[in-house]
Amino acid sequence: MKIVEINKIDLLALHHHNKKDYPFLLESVPQNDITRDKQTRYSFLFCFSERKITLKSTDDLDFFAQLNQEINLKKTSQNIDLPFVGGWFVYLSYDLNKFIEPSLKSNINISSTEPIAIVTRVNTAIIVDHKTGKNYIVDSEGNNEKIKKIQEDITLIKKLKTKKIIGKLVEEEGNIFLNSVIECQKHIIKGNSFQINLA
Repeated sequence: MKIVEINKIDLLALHHHNKKDYPFLLESVPQNDITRDKQTRYSFLFCFSERKITLKSTDDLDFFAQLNQEINLKKTSQNIDLPFVGGWFVYLSYDLNKFIEPSLKSNINISSTEPIAIVTRVNTAIIVDHKTGKNYIVDSEGNNEKIKKIQEDITLIKKLKTKKIIGKLVEEEGNIFLNSVIECQKHIIKGNSFQINLA
């Protein structure tokens, strides 16, 4: 395990600069001191995918067996104050319900070409602690080459010029959003969905 404290960093800029090396960004936006202490204290940019298990088809029933074989949930002996010691980044689509809840099988028609689930091993992360204002690179294997690469990329993105956004901000009428909320409520009451996100 190696932890290196670094200066303030724009996680989104680094993720946007190189999505292959920095594939997963979980950015928190603390609203006040209470959430900064609990739910939104940390932001994470996970770096350098190691191994990946992908479920592309509902016919691939070996996915869970492979997952159980790959993921080793041994407790770490590392004693650090940061919430990362290496691990797995997991994406599960709603379509995975077909495997978990058999009664939904007949109701689901999967037409997307996107993977149904992706599980990726990551040993390296950049962590922003919003409470203390400190930033860290953490590598669970103490890999100096990865840490050096991150430091070089951080230096690189600081040199990039920012571009002005050209366009006009337009806000839609409030009734459009409110009508959408009513439609979502109808779907939830009917049992068509358990969660709907409006943006």
